[in-house]
Amino acid sequence: MTRLDKIFVALGLVLACAPSVMAAVVMPQFRQTFQSFGADLPWLTQMLLDYPASLLLFPAFILLIALGWPNKKQRGLYSLLLGSLFGILGPVIIMVGAYLPIWKLGTAI
Repeated sequence: MTRLDKIFVALGLVLACAPSVMAAVVMPQFRQTFQSFGADLPWLTQMLLDYPASLLLFPAFILLIALGWPNKKQRGLYSLLLGSLFGILGPVIIMVGAYLPIWKLGTAI
């Protein structure tokens, strides 16, 4: 693996780790607020509250690509691309999970 590929893999890992750190920091702060609603939480919100480390699957995929992608010359590039995708999708998943109970409460009013 070339130096550039190693940099790409490292960047992909950093981008993929950011949402899991964000979920671990942000979601527990909403727990008390959501419990005060007194309603059942959507499955996505409940999963993010109970298992904020579940988003650590994103960096695990990056490692799988970096270690096992069939074409060794493309491992770094695909690690970076997938890490970028996870870096974008992760915060979206967290925001949707955080706002679903509020939207659900809004439709009940």
